[in-house]
Amino acid sequence: LKRGDVHFRGDDFNPTKNTRVCSRHFKQTDFIATAGGLRRLKKGTIPVYFLWNGYELPAPRPSVWERRPWAEFSAPESELDSGWRPKWLQIMTTVYSLRNRSEGK
Repeated sequence: LKRGDVHFRGDDFNPTKNTRVCSRHFKQTDFIATAGGLRRLKKGTIPVYFLWNGYELPAPRPSVWERRPWAEFSAPESELDSGWRPKWLQIMTTVYSLRNRSEGK
């Protein structure tokens, strides 16, 4: 990027060889796809989309977890009343109680 290539807001902006601009600031037609599937900018493209020139990003698409209805889950009454616990929790509880006994707690 060079200062004369695009109008950046603010006079104190001095691009360097390491300056990067987010891909959202470029037109979709400014990109090419490499053989490996990466997107690269065409030579000579300049960023054009900025908030200060009226460009607004579209609302983000809801994630799959927001779009799908959540199923209601309730444990059977027999599991709640019987004191049922998963096997890993039974093992951890036993180990914890044995450790406390050996330490005299």
